[in-house]
Amino acid sequence: MAQAKIGLFTFSGTGNTAMVADMLKSAFAEKGATVENYNIEKIQRDGERPDMASFDYIGIGYPIHAFNEPPIVTRWIKALSKSSGQKSFIFKTAGEPFFANNVSSCRMIHLLKQKGYRNIFERHFLMPYNIMFRYPDGLVKQMVLTSEKLANHMAGAILAGEIHIQDYSLYTRINGMVFRFLKNYGVALNGKFFHISKKCTHCMKCVRECPVQNIHYDGRKFRFGWKCMLCMRCAMRCPAGAVKMSVLTPWVLVGEYDFKRIMADPRIGGDFVNKKTRGYFRLFRKYFEWADEETAISK
Repeated sequence: MAQAKIGLFTFSGTGNTAMVADMLKSAFAEKGATVENYNIEKIQRDGERPDMASFDYIGIGYPIHAFNEPPIVTRWIKALSKSSGQKSFIFKTAGEPFFANNVSSCRMIHLLKQKGYRNIFERHFLMPYNIMFRYPDGLVKQMVLTSEKLANHMAGAILAGEIHIQDYSLYTRINGMVFRFLKNYGVALNGKFFHISKKCTHCMKCVRECPVQNIHYDGRKFRFGWKCMLCMRCAMRCPAGAVKMSVLTPWVLVGEYDFKRIMADPRIGGDFVNKKTRGYFRLFRKYFEWADEETAISK
C-alpha cells in the first residue's frame, strides 16, 4: 500500500487543539504516513494556498464554541476548492465531555460534502477549560495522557479504513442552531465592549495575536471591533491580565496552563477522575472509561 499523505488543518484559540494536532501528526507519522500541519489562521492571514489535491486525507481541527465550530473554520471550508472525493476527518476539543458538543461536526460534515469531501471519522478530545475556572493539575494531566492515547488510536483506525461518524438527533441539531445564533451575535456584541485596564503594559500582544484582527490601538486607546469569536486568547495570554471581557470578565482565566511542568511532575497523578470522584467532575467519568475501552487495543 502506498504511503498515505495527510494534511492537518487546525484553528486553535489558546493552544489545546494545536496540541492535539501535534499528537495526531506524531501518531500518523509513527504509522508510516506523511503528515503536514497547517494553521488555518495563518492560511487566511497570509493567503497561503496548500495543494489540497495532493493529500489522501485532510484532517480539520477546532475548539468547540457553544456546541459549534468557530466562524474562522467555517469561512476556510467555504473557500476551499472542490474535491474529487477525498477523505476527511474531524478532531475537536472542548472542556467538558457532554454529548451536545458533538453536534458541531454536523454542519461541518455538510459543508465538506458540498465541497466534494467524504468525511469518515470524527472525534471529540477533552482538554482543559480556557474560561470560567481553571482545572486542577491532576485533571489536566489525565486529559493530556488520554488525548495522546485517543490520537494514536484515531490515526490507526483511519489508516485501517474504519468509519466513525456520529448520529445526530433532531434535538441536538436544533440545539446547535439555537446556540450558533446566540453565540455569533451575542459574542460579537459582548466583544465590542471589551476594554483594557490600567494594568496594561502596552506590549501589543493582544493586537498581534488576535486571530480575526479585532483589536486595534490608535496610539491612545485600544479599540475592539465586531468580529470577536470568544477564543479567549487575548485574555488568557495577556501578561498583565489587563483584558476585561465585558460581562464575561468574572469568567476570564489569566495565564496559560503550564503543560510542560504538569506532565513532567511525577507527584501529579494521571487518574484525577476515577470511581471515587464526587461533585462536578464525576460527570467526566464516562468519558475516561470510554477512552480506556476505546484504546485498550490500539491499531
